[in-house]
Amino acid sequence: DSARKLFGSIHLPIAALHGLEIYLGNEKKIHTPKNFLEISNIYKILAQACISYPSLLIENKKSSIALHYRKAPELEDIAKKIILESQKMFPNLKLIQGKFVYELLPAQANKGLAIKEVLSHLNQYEVYTPIFIGDDVTDEDGFYFVNQVEDGISIKVGQGLTHAKYQLQDTKQVHDFLELFLEHIKNYDNNFKGNNNLDGEKTCLN
Repeated sequence: DSARKLFGSIHLPIAALHGLEIYLGNEKKIHTPKNFLEISNIYKILAQACISYPSLLIENKKSSIALHYRKAPELEDIAKKIILESQKMFPNLKLIQGKFVYELLPAQANKGLAIKEVLSHLNQYEVYTPIFIGDDVTDEDGFYFVNQVEDGISIKVGQGLTHAKYQLQDTKQVHDFLELFLEHIKNYDNNFKGNNNLDGEKTCLN
């Protein structure tokens, strides 16, 4: 819903919740089995375990559940212990770590598979070049898949080891890149009609 508000009247495919929900136009495709009861039960377990640690924040995303420790980074080990104990009761859920957060979600959740689903829906690999920009550990699946696509562009925002081919320092550089990319696309449309050369993306990244 938040993405739709950002896009306004532009109808684009939208993937949410690590690819568990994919919207293709007005059609909603849900890849998640009905984990809502499990997530609800885990929420109760986490809430009980976190009574002594009010700085830990629990986020119920319906299809997944996250335990944030950004308000108290020193509680990282405590948060990990709590979430691991919960995972033992629900082994069909996988654990991922993000920025100051641990999250439990269905094993099939994968941003790379979400990108693949959208490209398959568009059914024009030779026309669309996937450009994936991310700043978290959970984006690595997306980077890995995009790297397998010819001319695919993967961009990591921030520092750290990554599968991404390119890196930008912060969100300001992302904004600058997108503006420069748009400028190249406009120049391409105006000056190179019928030319299939798409080197503009590489020029932007250089």
